[in-house]
Amino acid sequence: MKKKILIVGQTPPPYHGQAIMIKNLVEYDFSELEIYHIRMRFSDETNIGKFSFLKILLLPRIILSIFWYRIRYNVRNLYYPPAGPDFIPIIRDIIILGATRFLFSKTIFHFHAGGISEKIAESNSVLKFLAKRWVYAKPNLTIRLSRRNPEDGLFFKAKKDIVIPYGLKDFFNEKYNVTNNEVPVILYVGSVKKSKGVLDLINAAKILMEKKLSFHLKIMGKFDCLSFEEEITVILKENKSLQKHVSLVGIKTGEDKWKEYGSSDIFCFPSYYECETFGTVLVEAMQYSLPIVSTFWRGIPDIVEDGVSGFLLDINNVSEIANKLEVLIKNNELRIDMGNKGREIFINKFQEISYYKKFGNEVSNVCS
Repeated sequence: MKKKILIVGQTPPPYHGQAIMIKNLVEYDFSELEIYHIRMRFSDETNIGKFSFLKILLLPRIILSIFWYRIRYNVRNLYYPPAGPDFIPIIRDIIILGATRFLFSKTIFHFHAGGISEKIAESNSVLKFLAKRWVYAKPNLTIRLSRRNPEDGLFFKAKKDIVIPYGLKDFFNEKYNVTNNEVPVILYVGSVKKSKGVLDLINAAKILMEKKLSFHLKIMGKFDCLSFEEEITVILKENKSLQKHVSLVGIKTGEDKWKEYGSSDIFCFPSYYECETFGTVLVEAMQYSLPIVSTFWRGIPDIVEDGVSGFLLDINNVSEIANKLEVLIKNNELRIDMGNKGREIFINKFQEISYYKKFGNEVSNVCS
């Protein structure tokens, strides 16, 4: 008999790593688990992690839905992705879990976002008590994506804490794959925000331009806020020469997204994002044999092998981002070699079948 589990979590839209991976979990056919799902839809592409009255109005509906699934389908196991280190989502968790967690005999927390323990540790005594001693306390199982990520589960005294790196379906398609562009294309994919290293990347592009290197930078994703969009827009408008080297291509999904990967030569992801845990876009880039320039941040070094499938740098190091991009722009053979090695690493370490097999085994062993 399959064990029933209720997944409470966001699925796209908005399009970000956590939402996509929860969608994949909900849709996967586990041999051990019968999945029920309640979609949290508090955010769109413009208000992730931000307060709104609409979010407050949605809370009772989520809570009542959890009660309904628990009673109607006798689901005794709860899967929940805790907030990252942001105050508003933490308050949301406190309300939802405080009102419903007692209904379930087993609780699994999956830390798609990391760093909540650091936020709680520095919070006031009331919030610390509510979070650490009550709503997040002593889950039966916690899952994090890398041993390098904050030990959020251990902070909340999880009965079992494990590491399961993401695994993805192989979306490589030969018809999208265009190699050796005459003008090398550098691709960034993700939320367009400062802590993802986007401003660092644009400043690195300035250095490359001043060296009169031939390249084109594509930034794919949605700006996280209007103020940062305006900042980047002003930078490009004030520097017409740089504007010729940089394209803001917005959100792309499905085949359009894979075409962008396939038509690029280098992938750059200089993130120091507070909630970063893994970086699914790095794995997607490896599927398309792209050499990577990224950072020694959270779980990224578990994906990108420095000097093998790309280069890893300290965060906020604009000159080194430019230096490593220059090396790859000038050396086509190195780009191909690093890209091929990245593809091999994906095949050996990040296939979806190994991810879901381990996830299914670990979760079913805990579930009642």
